[in-house]
Amino acid sequence: MSGLGLSGLISGGDTRAIIEKILRYELERIENRERDQQKLEKKQQAWRDVRSALTNIQSKLDALRLPFVYRSRKVTLTDESVATISAAQGSALTSYSLAVLSLAQTHVITQRDDRVVANPNAQLGISGTFRIGNDPADLKEITIEADDTLHSLADKINAANAGVRANVMAAGPDSYRLVLTSDASGTANAIRLEEVAGTPLQELGLLSGGGSIANELSAAQDAVFTLNGIQYVRATNTVDDAVPGLTITLKKVTGAGNPVQATVELDPDKVLESVKGWVDAVNSALSLMAKLTSYNTETREAGILNGEMQIRRLQTTLRSMVANEVSGLPHNWRTLMDVGISTGAYGSADYGKLVIDEKKFKEALAKDAEAVATLFGAMRVNPALEPGTSITVIGTGDGSGRLTDLINGVTDSDRFGSTGGGWEGVGAPSEANPHVIEITFASARTIDQIVLYQPDNLASLKAFTLEYWDETSGSWKALATVDDYNGAVYTANFDPKTTSRIRLSVTATHGDAPVRLTEIQVGQYNRGAAAEMSRYLRQLLDVESGMVENREKTLASQIKRIRDTIGRLEEQLTARQKQLEAQFARMEEALARLQAQGNAFAAMLMGFYS
Repeated sequence: MSGLGLSGLISGGDTRAIIEKILRYELERIENRERDQQKLEKKQQAWRDVRSALTNIQSKLDALRLPFVYRSRKVTLTDESVATISAAQGSALTSYSLAVLSLAQTHVITQRDDRVVANPNAQLGISGTFRIGNDPADLKEITIEADDTLHSLADKINAANAGVRANVMAAGPDSYRLVLTSDASGTANAIRLEEVAGTPLQELGLLSGGGSIANELSAAQDAVFTLNGIQYVRATNTVDDAVPGLTITLKKVTGAGNPVQATVELDPDKVLESVKGWVDAVNSALSLMAKLTSYNTETREAGILNGEMQIRRLQTTLRSMVANEVSGLPHNWRTLMDVGISTGAYGSADYGKLVIDEKKFKEALAKDAEAVATLFGAMRVNPALEPGTSITVIGTGDGSGRLTDLINGVTDSDRFGSTGGGWEGVGAPSEANPHVIEITFASARTIDQIVLYQPDNLASLKAFTLEYWDETSGSWKALATVDDYNGAVYTANFDPKTTSRIRLSVTATHGDAPVRLTEIQVGQYNRGAAAEMSRYLRQLLDVESGMVENREKTLASQIKRIRDTIGRLEEQLTARQKQLEAQFARMEEALARLQAQGNAFAAMLMGFYS
């Protein structure tokens, strides 16, 4: 409140105090609204913290909801001084016998000892032209002049980009020489020198009189090694093209009779690290939400989000997802609890959290990492591969006689045209005569993906429709319709549908070719914890309609309304204060006039009596 212009000097009353008492009720209304605003702002911040915690979970799920981490590999060697080997995800789990016969070397040459110079900046007094490089078809020409020095000659060679690096090295006190080093190792990258005009290379002591290298410090040499008895020759000691997925760095020669053993294995520690990161993120979020919704019966203090049912449901859902069942798995596994991930027992310190039994989990990985990946939702069960599935074709003949190849799990093109490698129809389909392939599952399945694989160089699909049989209506319903497709692999993702049959209807192909397919892969809807939790969090955090977003918007709207109310109340309070100040000012003025009149009357009486 602004200061008052009056203080009750005439009336004898404290007008400031009187006005403040009159306005006290209005002030309390504002203070109550401010307290409401502060509480809502704390709730708003709490929901932001919840959002951050959920976003952290989502980031940890990125590794677990895709199959790659479950295919992590490590390589162990019986002698790690011989080589280091890394394996890409999904590399074959097998063993190799490695023998190193020679290591790749870089070609290094220098001047003869009798041609070193005392001062690298002194003029050499040599002139002529020579060629240098390691590609016979692309040697670079260098002209040396009488006033060149070792340093200037090295600069000329380096500027030529001939695949050879020149350096001036100290060979001893007052002794310097030019050293030439090939940029790459291997015999194919040996340094080549040719005289063009004069004999500058011989005069420098790089070539002998017969034209051979005068002083070789390191011979150009290839790496030679064997893997399981098969010999390989490479220009470098790092080899990534001998075995798909393996990168081998050779370090020491073993000889043919002393090989080391290399074993490619699953790397359970990488998988465990990703799983623990997810578990920690979930537990951190659960702890945060427990704090925000807590209630202390002794102090009667409640967490800022106590009573908000959305948080309670969120806590329950996150914990319960480890119990999500995934059908179609071996080993009688159905949930993550079967492989060592569960909720803490009631009454234990871990109650209400996720707990991982590391030993049990690693044992499960060693037993069947692909099944563990499916439990997390990183891989789908393909019901078309299950026993009892049948496949038929309508509108065309079975040109290859191998229709069942479309549901055998082989997706690549390498075997197309041979048994197990795919199917080809007879003639071209049309609108009037579509070629229809129908798959009937052993029992009803809930699916959300179909992938069509075609041979890479013979892809023909152009216009087609994917459908599922709707048991309720007793009719076929479309999942995807394509009018002009040009790729080799088509993926249709859709909302989960429960059905016993699907079909592919092809009405046109490119160039009127027959329908050619290597596989029709069906993806069963996976409720694995990582996939399901990722879907759930994506819905919660959606910026348009997510629960967290809506809650934050609601709080922001409530805060704005309170701020607007406070603003109006403050305006009313200011107006009321000004009104009271004016009223008290007029009262003081009236009292002042009465006092003046009284004083005048008293003076008149005094004059009368005197």
